[in-house]
Amino acid sequence: MQQHLDELVRTYAKAFHLPSVSVGVYSKGQQWFSAAGRRRGGAVDEYTVYPIASATKAFLATMVLQLQEEGLLDLDDPVVRHLPGFALYTAERTEALTIRDALCHRCGLPRHNVSLMTNQQSSLSDMVYKLRYLEPAWPARQRFYYQNHMFGAVTLLVEQVCDLPWGEVVRQRVFDPLGMTHSYTRSLAYEGVEENYARPRAGIGAVTVPIKTMLCDSTGGAGAISSNAHDMLQWVTANLHQGSYGGGSVCGDGGADGAGGAGGAGGAGGHAEGGRLFSGDSARELHECQMPVRDGEMFSYQLPEVTSSSYGLGWFVETYRGEKMVWHGGTVLGFKSHVGFLPEHDFAFCILTNRNDTFGANALGNALCDSALGLPPVDWSQRFLAIARQASQKAKAAYHATIEKPLTKQEMPKGAAGIYHHAAYGSMRIEERGRGLVAHVAGMKIPIIPACNELALDVKMMRQAFACRFELDEAGRPLAFLARLEDQLENYIRFDRV
Repeated sequence: MQQHLDELVRTYAKAFHLPSVSVGVYSKGQQWFSAAGRRRGGAVDEYTVYPIASATKAFLATMVLQLQEEGLLDLDDPVVRHLPGFALYTAERTEALTIRDALCHRCGLPRHNVSLMTNQQSSLSDMVYKLRYLEPAWPARQRFYYQNHMFGAVTLLVEQVCDLPWGEVVRQRVFDPLGMTHSYTRSLAYEGVEENYARPRAGIGAVTVPIKTMLCDSTGGAGAISSNAHDMLQWVTANLHQGSYGGGSVCGDGGADGAGGAGGAGGAGGHAEGGRLFSGDSARELHECQMPVRDGEMFSYQLPEVTSSSYGLGWFVETYRGEKMVWHGGTVLGFKSHVGFLPEHDFAFCILTNRNDTFGANALGNALCDSALGLPPVDWSQRFLAIARQASQKAKAAYHATIEKPLTKQEMPKGAAGIYHHAAYGSMRIEERGRGLVAHVAGMKIPIIPACNELALDVKMMRQAFACRFELDEAGRPLAFLARLEDQLENYIRFDRV
């Protein structure tokens, strides 16, 4: 198994130009680890810490189920019952939203991702307060649509119920029982504590460059945990075993670059003493369908090997090549994670890498599952590289369509420089730069250019652009700046001039 794992890790790291990758595999009582690439100061191994981004969500859902088992809440309680002051766009939505709704992405809100970028320095409570200003796109429970802010709200709810910071709750209830001693619940908390951690990178093709780490603390349990392959394998194995942990044996030495090897003492559970994180009933809530995911609702591609897809609580649940697979990924600037398990085959895996603009972790995860199932291998590198090319072409076309030059000359409004504010997205400063305008947003300086029949925010380095315009008074003075920052809404996001 070790040699096969090392070969897979080397192959997929090379195919997807991954700066580094750390992998853990559990199968029938045994663990193996492998790694490729380097970090500052040495080789990557199973103890190299990476942000896991949205793979955090399952930890939050687990704590909610633990609290339900203790009779402190119920999944079908309205969020506002346990979180006084919580509010959505309308009173009706506020009263109707349940904890279950929030944990399975059926609240009716689109992503509003730009607001996460602009609020990186906000507190968790501030971010949750601002939910009342985010416009919904659909009625609640009508469809699946991935939504990070709701997990922030449930994080604050857990803090209220437990009267503890959520990071302390997850440490007491999950990290400590599983022996996850190199896992953290605040962005960059590992710096100054660990020497062995990865740094974020992004790029095009084989070329990657270092970038700044995105802070995720304002949404807490939506994506703030950092961990390593050794710790994460204890976590995903406990989920594989319906909350049970402890016992088994550890195998493997070497690693794709000579950096992998045996896991920590205590066997497959990573801890000398066994126990349960949650009951079998809670496992069924976590790992069974709560909301179907229809084609196009989550992914821009469909795989014929995946014949059904749904969301549990903090986990995707799919039928993959005829077998049930439970998994979750995580993506944040410069990092990607992929964790999952095959419950009928006693198999689990975790993959951590420091490049987010890649399908490499997804491809490697599928290859590991094919091996565990004993099925003929699929060339997932070629499949996902083709998907990536198609996605890149589509994004490029959308970008150029948005920034297309207007047929007639457009003049920027006079006196547009100033501060513009949206209650949830925060403030935007617009300044004059030569004959043009530049918007200061989320630490970036974004040119406002004439485009199509209006204007566009041109985020050239990300190959993204957002249609925008100014609202003027009768004298032609700007009253507001409007930008199409959420493509699922008919309305533009309105920033009023301060």
